[in-house]
Amino acid sequence: MAKLRKSEAFTAEREREIQLVVESVNDLAQIMKDLSVLIINQGTIVDRIDYNIQNVAASVEEGLKQLKKAERTQKQ
Repeated sequence: MAKLRKSEAFTAEREREIQLVVESVNDLAQIMKDLSVLIINQGTIVDRIDYNIQNVAASVEEGLKQLKKAERTQKQ
């Protein structure tokens, strides 16, 4: 009888430990999902920054052309 109780206690403890592992895995899965969302959002922000940098570069080049044109016009 004592052996049976010991076995039941061991089984119950093992079941609790398994449940803790399941909860940990579920927590980890949620963290990974959250991390995925953050990475996607940051990638979008980086893409926008890159796009804006390209636009600024084009605007600066156009502005430089306009300044050179204005300088030539003033010299005439």
